[in-house]
Amino acid sequence: MSANCEQDKWNAISSVSAHYQRDQTVDAICDLLAQGMSLVSICRKPEMPSLAAVANWQRANPEIARQLWEARAQGCDVIAEDCLRIADEATPVDVQVARLRVATRLRLLAAWSPQQYGKGESGEKGAVQVFI
Repeated sequence: MSANCEQDKWNAISSVSAHYQRDQTVDAICDLLAQGMSLVSICRKPEMPSLAAVANWQRANPEIARQLWEARAQGCDVIAEDCLRIADEATPVDVQVARLRVATRLRLLAAWSPQQYGKGESGEKGAVQVFI
């Protein structure tokens, strides 16, 4: 067997292995996104790829882009539920802090999912009003 044939075989095995590892990594990223974690926070973890690498994967593979989009949508619902919990648990002593925490999350939701969370009572895109 020639050296080129051996190298081609090794390259094919490496490619399959890298693809499998990328798929596992995308699954892990999706799990964390679905829990409400931001992609920036996920990519800061030492075992995760860089934000640029994930962006490249999304551009190169529409299926990966779809998976990440669906996971982020689930994560937005988790964050929205978190807003309800924060507001429900607010006390007169910490109501200002609770208001800030809820407002910050709602603004992120409006940016990440404008079609679902981007319109407030005023009808303006991104207008979020918080009453606690």
